[in-house]
Amino acid sequence: VAVDTARRAVPSRPPSATPTVARGPRPAAVRLPVVDSAAFTDLAGSTDLGAALAGRLPGVEVRGSSALGGTTALSVRGQRTLIGLTQPLVVVNGMLVDNANIASTNQRAGLGGFDFGSAISDLNPEDVATVELLRGPAAAMRYGGRAANGVLLVSTRNGRGLNGFDISASQQVTVENPLRLPEYQNAYGQGLGGAFAFFNGKGGGINDSVSQSWGPALLGQPIPQASFTEAARAEVRTWVAHPNNVSDYFDRGRTLATNVAAQGANESGQLRLSIANRDYSGLTPQSSLARRSGTLTAGYRLSERLELSGDAQYYGIRGEDRPGTGMDESNPVSVFSMMGRQVDVQTLRNRLRDANQAQISWQYVTHNNPYFAPLQNDNHDERTRWIGGGAATYALTDWLRGTLRAGADHYTDSRHLTIASGWMGGFPYFAGRGDFSTSGREDDEITATQTNVELWLRGTPSGTAGSGLAFTLGAGRRGNDLNTSASGTDRVPNPTPPAAQRSDLASHTTFVVGGLDATVLDYVDLALSARQESSSLLSGNASQLYPSVVASVDLVRANPSLGGGRLDALTLRGGWSRAGTDALPALVQQLGLSSTVAASSADALAAPEVTSGWEVGADLRGFAGRARADVAYYDERSENLLLPSAATFVRSGGVSNKGIEAQVELVPARFSRLEWRVGATFAKNTGLVESLGGVGALPVSPSLNGMSIEARPGVAPSALVGLGYLRDATGQLVLRDGHPLPDSITGPRVLGTSAPSWIAGLSTGVRVVGVDLSVLFDVRRGGQLFSASNRAGAFSGALAETAVRPDTGLLIAGVDAVTGQRNAVHVTTEAYYHALGGIAERWMYDASYVKLREARASVALPLHAVGLHAQTLRVAVVGRNLALWTDAPNVDPEFVLSTGPSRGLEMGQLPTVRSVGVQLSLTP
Repeated sequence: VAVDTARRAVPSRPPSATPTVARGPRPAAVRLPVVDSAAFTDLAGSTDLGAALAGRLPGVEVRGSSALGGTTALSVRGQRTLIGLTQPLVVVNGMLVDNANIASTNQRAGLGGFDFGSAISDLNPEDVATVELLRGPAAAMRYGGRAANGVLLVSTRNGRGLNGFDISASQQVTVENPLRLPEYQNAYGQGLGGAFAFFNGKGGGINDSVSQSWGPALLGQPIPQASFTEAARAEVRTWVAHPNNVSDYFDRGRTLATNVAAQGANESGQLRLSIANRDYSGLTPQSSLARRSGTLTAGYRLSERLELSGDAQYYGIRGEDRPGTGMDESNPVSVFSMMGRQVDVQTLRNRLRDANQAQISWQYVTHNNPYFAPLQNDNHDERTRWIGGGAATYALTDWLRGTLRAGADHYTDSRHLTIASGWMGGFPYFAGRGDFSTSGREDDEITATQTNVELWLRGTPSGTAGSGLAFTLGAGRRGNDLNTSASGTDRVPNPTPPAAQRSDLASHTTFVVGGLDATVLDYVDLALSARQESSSLLSGNASQLYPSVVASVDLVRANPSLGGGRLDALTLRGGWSRAGTDALPALVQQLGLSSTVAASSADALAAPEVTSGWEVGADLRGFAGRARADVAYYDERSENLLLPSAATFVRSGGVSNKGIEAQVELVPARFSRLEWRVGATFAKNTGLVESLGGVGALPVSPSLNGMSIEARPGVAPSALVGLGYLRDATGQLVLRDGHPLPDSITGPRVLGTSAPSWIAGLSTGVRVVGVDLSVLFDVRRGGQLFSASNRAGAFSGALAETAVRPDTGLLIAGVDAVTGQRNAVHVTTEAYYHALGGIAERWMYDASYVKLREARASVALPLHAVGLHAQTLRVAVVGRNLALWTDAPNVDPEFVLSTGPSRGLEMGQLPTVRSVGVQLSLTP
């Protein structure tokens, strides 16, 4: 729900515990999109704060990982960086907090590893009062060198506005299932060319070392297969399909979330204490996540001139046996895309090892029993986090106030992996891809601290009727320290284990800022600001000025008769600003857990990426509060981009983004016992790499399965580059011996881009007496994805699309490469899909989708509690990710590996989680 925080009070939005005066000026006509607490109440399942914003804020693209507790990647108005982070800055109660996603380079590329989520997922959505989106001039004024990607201002509930003391509580139970699984064929089993016989799973039999399903038809005939009692031995069993061998592998997930809060207020102050316990069991065996949190917010007016406020937050997170990601053995989806369709997965669960303690599997070269990773390996992680801050505001005179604020965000993150003996296929760890056949381990330790101190002065000298003037002066210092270490070994006992790796990064930023707000004739507003920042990172130093200007005019105030009295406001606005992107998150994105940086990179790293842009817009409100609309057009250019160059980093290149955003809120019907609400958001962004400092192409990801992500001038960021089909001048396929050919003549080319053409959200809700019904749809149109899961599943003959295998073979339309005549050569289905494996274009899909993101139905039951102010028991049925409509086969087009710019590569996507459950809430 978007609100105008300058023109009128909004009772449903509890004020932040941090005095607004300390945030710096905001011109009255600048409308900031706001999501209020209703969006964070009754969130089904393990939805975190970032994921809850999907479809709610214009211009904010949300991509969620399907891993338990995984990453949520946010981007505002497109992609400004090529190798850094696109995440907006997160500010909680005035305190800048860490939102890093520290992962290994293998995990970010889709080569294996674990997704531990981004730091914003620590926050408890039930404690959130509002999330406000800052962009452009307002963001540049307040946060300068970290504002280019936008700013999310999170205000937590604080008890203000109450009269007395009360207690609220909620209990949620949900069950989770896969929203979508690939469609597999059940007509043919493991093997090649219709032949298979198991001997030892290492090539001693007939095709028994292959991980493909081009073997004999599954007709119930007796065939030697992998034994369930002895490793690498054969036993004759009936050759039958197991249609549910994938769906049966995934458990039914469960969420149990408990929240209790006590709050109170009087004329002098307010206090709120909340405790939350959220337990999640995942879809993969043994996986679980536990979140514990406690928050305390308080504010007190000591005198007419002095007001104090502060908050403290604790978060404890423990993950157990998170599933692996990417196309790797630790990810069950990757395994199932190649597993023989005759394999009885359920029997393998109870037959992990034989009498000699050797692993029992279905193949003994590269693939493990799918239950071996979750039930034999040990993978656990713990994160402990403290966020705290306080502010003191003193009225020096009737027109001048000063605010001093200080705060800190500190966390430790420990990650431990032990791989049991008998593991096959290797595993990516900090020292490379290791041999863990005799067991091994990895231990990672991360410590991050962010401190912030600010002093603000806000003056509002008296003005004449219809005019006013305000000024703001501020100064502050921010410090960031990040320490990571990684140790471990493979091939236990290893006489020469790899040396532990360690990284220590520190950055500091100081700023001074001045701003001026002016109102003329009661309907013209003007705001000017300039922010000077000096920053240091490693041994480098940099300084940058971030100015901004915005002006607006309210046509209704200028001419009250406009709109026949039905309009409350019609505001036109325009502005220009310059903001930056901090280098430290970008460096962390590149280095992962541990690495070193060349000294020659120091000055380049210290300098920020700088975004300059202008925007114009209009805001309309009227019809007795039943309609409002906002539209904006923006044009931005980002320069001084951080680019890798050999073993160092340089600053060069530019990216532009321009687009339109719109938000509409309507109340078509409002009566005493019924209200119908409709809301919509829309955003269309066009991004373009304008230059790379003379470089023709910049690889953003390694080439995987013939596909890579590159930045290329004249193309949108994160271009998907690979080999296309070889075609003749008329566009027909060129075939050799009936097989399609890759276009190795042209070489890798841009096949698409992950950026959507537009995104939208549509919500509607009806309130009848005490019953509330609401739904939220999330829409993405355009953009492409490359699916490694579809490629692997088709290459191996496991997917349903490969089931058509006529004895006469397939006749592919096209022309012969030698004769130039129409193709007349038939090929087997197996040979056809093997040929397609080298053509990346075949595995490109439209990434458009419509998703039923949320649905809620609740009823409020009045109570008469004794002694407390709790008066209502609300019973809600909640659901999330309930339905998906897309043309992309077998996968959910919404996926992400990390928060970096490597998007559009689907690499063994874990199933998206559908959550349905019940929540009971006791409210005042």
